Amino acid sequence: MFTKKMFRMNFDKIIAFCSVLLLVLSSWNSLAATALNSNEIDKSHNKIPSYMKPGTIITFDENGKLIVLSEGSDNLVSLSKEDKKIAENCKPLPEEDLPEVEPGMIVVYDALGAPVVIHQGQEEPLKIDLKEVKLDEIKTNDSKSEKIENKANNDENSNNILQQGATKLNTETGYISWYNGEGKKGAAGVILDSESAAHKTIEFWTRVKVTSLENGKSTIVKILDRGPYVQGRILDMVKTAFSKIHNPSKGIFRGKIEWPIQS
Repeated sequence: MFTKKMFRMNFDKIIAFCSVLLLVLSSWNSLAATALNSNEIDKSHNKIPSYMKPGTIITFDENGKLIVLSEGSDNLVSLSKEDKKIAENCKPLPEEDLPEVEPGMIVVYDALGAPVVIHQGQEEPLKIDLKEVKLDEIKTNDSKSEKIENKANNDENSNNILQQGATKLNTETGYISWYNGEGKKGAAGVILDSESAAHKTIEFWTRVKVTSLENGKSTIVKILDRGPYVQGRILDMVKTAFSKIHNPSKGIFRGKIEWPIQS
């Protein structure tokens, strides 16, 4: 009788010990998961997000916490089947090629959801070391585009606005979109107007000629912002500048940029 009673007491103690142990392990796992999630959140805010809904505007507080200033919309553009394919091939940049978060930085997401930095949140100019990123050519029945590009390459004599005395005219070919920047203070420190544009590396205030290789139209813009931070895209223009070449609802076009251009 005594033996059975002792056995039962020991058994109850073992059950109680196991219950406490399971509770401790469960609490530890919960704390570990919380810490892991916290680290992931902190890590995600070391660099700006590579994509957000088109038209979204964000900033960051002194701790690097993301704050949404304005929600975007998926209805800014109406892409054709071909343009949608092009946009999908313009992949987000690797995290190491994105700008680091700075307190007070303001980022606008363009018509296709790519980031454009319009306020850098620091006094020094934004310096980003980018690896060369090439977008595989998307083959289309675009003989008209090739003719326009050849004409643009051979039309220097008629272009009297190219900077005189320039030892080299820089050119770049790729895809171009637009962003809502007008009326906001740009990364160059001035209010953006209807001729503003963003490029990853071209010096601020540089005048750039933008030519569509789809319809031959062109316009002049000033580099006042940084971006777009996405593969295959060479330039973003404010909506008004984009509309001088294509309807903004198109969202993207293949173009050529040339700089510096005489004032």
